[in-house]
Amino acid sequence: MSKKRLDKPILLIALGGNALIKKGQRGTAAEQFENLKEPISQIARLSKKYRIIITHGNCPRWIQSYIQSTLGDSGGPNRRPNWIYD
Repeated sequence: MSKKRLDKPILLIALGGNALIKKGQRGTAAEQFENLKEPISQIARLSKKYRIIITHGNCPRWIQSYIQSTLGDSGGPNRRPNWIYD
């Protein structure tokens, strides 16, 4: 991998159900692939300036589950682990 490529900042993109299934659709694989055309073209443009990481988009639920499993209810609804922002 070239040094020039490593100098680009990393951009984390979360794609999940709301990005893949439009209102009124059943959520079939064919519908989801069709719906990916727009975000993928946007991601392609962004990849000129950023190194891209694509992940599933239910992160807020995962974060809340992580907090509850490690801190219990004492973590509070607005508490976020520091490593999420590193």
